[in-house]
Amino acid sequence: METKTSMWPLALKWGLITGFAVVIFNLILYLIGESYNNTLNWVAYLILAISLFIAIKSYRDHELNGYLRVSNALGLGTVIALISGIVAAIYFLIYANVLDPGYMDEALRVARENAIERGVEGDTLEQQMKMVEKFMTPGFILFFSLLWNVVVGFVLSIIAGLVFQNKQAE
Repeated sequence: METKTSMWPLALKWGLITGFAVVIFNLILYLIGESYNNTLNWVAYLILAISLFIAIKSYRDHELNGYLRVSNALGLGTVIALISGIVAAIYFLIYANVLDPGYMDEALRVARENAIERGVEGDTLEQQMKMVEKFMTPGFILFFSLLWNVVVGFVLSIIAGLVFQNKQAE
């Protein structure tokens, strides 16, 4: 007989833990002057992955009596990614408007430097920068950052589900 267990309390707990861990990590990057370091920014996804694996294993062991289907992991992990993404989005709004009001200008400067390092120049560079400027708005960045966080969480949840799955005998 299958027991119905709500994933929402665990999803909220781990979504907030993950979101605040990412915010703390980003604050550390800000304080040490590495906010624009794309390599270090990927650590946030490592934080998400670790949190998802811990949460999904905990869900299996403590809420589902040792049984887990990939669909259970997928639901929990995607909600955790959504909640942590919302926390991170709120932080971004505060960061871009209060902590570093010149963020958008600096991000454009970094984008220009990266394009030049890749050998882009002249009219092509200017066309690319015009395109980047169109998409370099807080609303656009928030939307696609949140969407990307959910997509990454979805994929990581499938992986965690495959790792931790243990189907209950029918």
